[in-house]
Amino acid sequence: MFYTTPTVLGSRAEYEAEFSRWEHDGFRVLSCTSHDQLVQRAGDVAVFTHRVSTRALSAGEEVTTDERETIVFRREADGRWLAMHEHLSATPSSGEGS
Repeated sequence: MFYTTPTVLGSRAEYEAEFSRWEHDGFRVLSCTSHDQLVQRAGDVAVFTHRVSTRALSAGEEVTTDERETIVFRREADGRWLAMHEHLSATPSSGEGS
């Protein structure tokens, strides 16, 4: 789910359909930059956190977002790392509580 979208997306196909709707409505990512990356491992689980600054075109206007993202990975039997969960939220404004 996206914190900006009221519905839960239960599959990759639903995610792709939602993103396609955004693109149909004129949404375009212009740039995306990752900051403050951290990887924490615990056996066959890894958690990646970072801040993401994104410039996008939405409804004909350029917008910039600053978000925090967490992705949880699980190591598969063949050694590949598979993303199992992703969480994205707006970064609180400076001066707000943590």
